[in-house]
Amino acid sequence: MASDKVYQISQEQRSLLKDRLLASIESEDKDWFKSWINPEPPQNFESGRWYTGCNRGLLSFLQLYYGYPDPRWIPAWRLKIVAEQYGGGWDWKGQKCCYVELWKEGKKKILDENDEPVLDDDGKPMFRTYMYLASVIPVLNMSQVKGAPEYEPKLAVNQGGDYAVADSIIGDYLPNQVITYIESAATGTAAWSPTKYRIYMPSRKLFTSAEAFTSTLMHETVHSTGPHFKRDQTGIFGTDSYAREELVAEFGSVFLAQNFGIEYTGAEFDNHVAYLQHWKQRVREKDGADFLMKAITDAENAARFVFEQTSKFAKTKEE
Repeated sequence: MASDKVYQISQEQRSLLKDRLLASIESEDKDWFKSWINPEPPQNFESGRWYTGCNRGLLSFLQLYYGYPDPRWIPAWRLKIVAEQYGGGWDWKGQKCCYVELWKEGKKKILDENDEPVLDDDGKPMFRTYMYLASVIPVLNMSQVKGAPEYEPKLAVNQGGDYAVADSIIGDYLPNQVITYIESAATGTAAWSPTKYRIYMPSRKLFTSAEAFTSTLMHETVHSTGPHFKRDQTGIFGTDSYAREELVAEFGSVFLAQNFGIEYTGAEFDNHVAYLQHWKQRVREKDGADFLMKAITDAENAARFVFEQTSKFAKTKEE
């Protein structure tokens, strides 16, 4: 389990994100929210790999909060080693670290109503797995390091003005997940059915733009990852599970658009901000910071899964 110091650092960063996000939603500061979700995903300086889980949301936020123009981050303990590999000359004295969270999987015995271990068919104790915060790792943004190589953008950004990404999800991802896709002018609203494994979408002709259609499809596609990740999708409106699942789908659709290099603009971006206002009361509660980060973590996992699977099957089809 996390030490008091680790927990304190985690809560400080999470609360900072929660408070700024709520302030943005309530004041309708759409420019701030757009800056948070649209930059290239935060990534490790050495490997180039994107940070995942809650760290993607945290580092994107911290990059914006402190005004760092660079999405690259490096663990503090690696600075001296990597600086020498680049010939030295790096300077980071006096710079304040941010922190990424390191989560690990733990096991607990399953107990019955009498606090006795539940046994399997072989008479051995049964366990359940859970995730716990093991530590936090100090990192620096590369724009804090004088003399380091300058950042060069990698993602080719498009404005989501065509149906290419949507058609790839429909043609490459959904069939390989055995999810039925139904698009019809007779469908009144977009929806995911966990019992029928179906995504229902109104005809794309009924949407104001390709961007609006793609955004809505991504929202429902993220919902469709619920069974894979064993998320609770049984909640009804007003319950915690329902609110969290909707936040997962909305954040997930934004992360997924980012993965595909789509930058939302105009009315469709405004819709994302407006949608989040429905759940601001739940985020405002005492445990709202952890509730928010759980949703962001689930959203990132879902978006990464859809993106990787879509890319995988699209590549297979080309071969």
